[in-house]
Amino acid sequence: MVGIGSYDSVAEAVAFRTRHDLQSMRALYDGDAKSRRVWKILDQPAGLLIAVNGKILARYTGEIDFDDVLKRV
Repeated sequence: MVGIGSYDSVAEAVAFRTRHDLQSMRALYDGDAKSRRVWKILDQPAGLLIAVNGKILARYTGEIDFDDVLKRV
């Protein structure tokens, strides 16, 4: 799992990871929010399940349903 922070500060992204116990998640920072535009992410937090071929398998807004993620992988 990779988290991409945008719009918020790096400190806010670290606090989010801590608050939601996502310490094992790799986090990247996208200061100009290009990833949000490319993947058409309108809300935050959001999640995308992306196949190795780049196809988006699922979109999540708000809390990610990890049971659903596991069913799809």
